[in-house]
Order: sequence, then structure tokens, then C-alpha cells
Amino acid sequence: MCRLSVRGAENLPSADPASGPALVVLNHTTIVDVIVTMAALRRAGLWVDLPCAGGCAPGHRHFRVLVTDDVLRWPVSRQMAARSGVIPVSAERGAPALLAARRALSAGELVVMYPEGDTSANVEGSPRPWRAGAALLARSGVPVHAVAHHDSRQVGYGPIALSVARALTGVLRRPTVRLYAGEPLRPHELASLSRSEAQEALEGRLRQAWQVARSGLLPSVPQSTPGPAG
Repeated sequence: MCRLSVRGAENLPSADPASGPALVVLNHTTIVDVIVTMAALRRAGLWVDLPCAGGCAPGHRHFRVLVTDDVLRWPVSRQMAARSGVIPVSAERGAPALLAARRALSAGELVVMYPEGDTSANVEGSPRPWRAGAALLARSGVPVHAVAHHDSRQVGYGPIALSVARALTGVLRRPTVRLYAGEPLRPHELASLSRSEAQEALEGRLRQAWQVARSGLLPSVPQSTPGPAG
């Protein structure tokens, strides 16, 4: 459906299951970017599927992804969700999903989420403010890897049926979607920040990654994290 250009793959979590827990955060503009971003992660050996029977081959690590519980309403997507170990998130009660995600991280797993919580993209497709629960989860004491794309709306956008129809035409159009994985935020970088400062730092890191993805130019200096206000 598109050409996929991935930069900064070395900043993604290791595909070694023994490498410890981590959280991957992604910007969200359309339902189509789920396909695009999951494909990018799979290239790095990170898979959204059930554990391999008899054990996985080296470089094949599973992750848990938080998704809206709408996927449980449709037979096909419900079966896909059941076979991939996703964590459904209810719009009315998000606490159980956050608890499940915390437990996964505590167990050394890799968790992936879209912290904006929906696909109400702005005109330029830049990352929007995070949901409070997402920012809280990101402060779980694990590395936070920001991965941004620009812009899967070239592949498909709009209501579900229309997004899928437009995506299918991508076989002919082959638009290029660029992704960039920025340097992770380490737990100690957030430990001394207040809740609002930590959220600002997290949102800023995802925006920085998006700016690189949009421009196609790799940053020439290391990314920095805002310190405590003082």
C-alpha cells in the first residue's frame, strides 16, 4: 500500500526478549497508520502476535499494544485481537487497561501505545497532547521510545470503510511514509520532573521525532530533555 522509509531503527527496543521492559509511543492520524507502524516494528523484529509454539527464533520479540475496544465488536478484528495479545481500552473505563499494561511492563514485556488516544489529526499531522492515562503509564520507570510517522494519511484517511478503500488504491499510487525512532527517554530523565513537566517532556520527544520524520533529515545533535523548572 505504500513505500516505508524507516530511520533511527537503532533507537528501537531490542528484539531480545531478555532485554527488559520498554514502552513505545506512536503518533496517530488515521486507522491506516496502525498497519504502517506495526509493519515498521516488525522489520525490527518486534511482533504483535501470540508467543511462538515451541519458542521463538532469535530476533523475534512480542509486544502488547493498547487498542480501543471497538476492535472487539467485529468478528474479523476480534479474532485478530484474540490472537495478538492486545490490551483493549474502554473509552468509559481506561483504568483496567492501564493496570494490564503496567503488569506487562513489570513482567519485562514490551508495550506499545498511541498516547493521543484517537485519530482526530490536525492539519499538519503533528502529535497532539497525550491523554492523562498515557502520560501516567509512561512514568512507569521504563525507557520510553518515541516513534513518529509522516504521514500515513497519504495511504488512507476518513471513516473506516473509506480509509480501507483509499488504502487499497495505494497499490497503484505507492506513496512514501517516513518513520523515525528517536532516542529513548530513560527513567532517570523523568524521575526528577513534576507530573506536568514529565508530560511536557514526553510530548516534546514525540514531536521531535515527528519533525525528523516530516523533514526526512536526521538530527545533527543529540536530543535533550527539559529539566525541572526553577
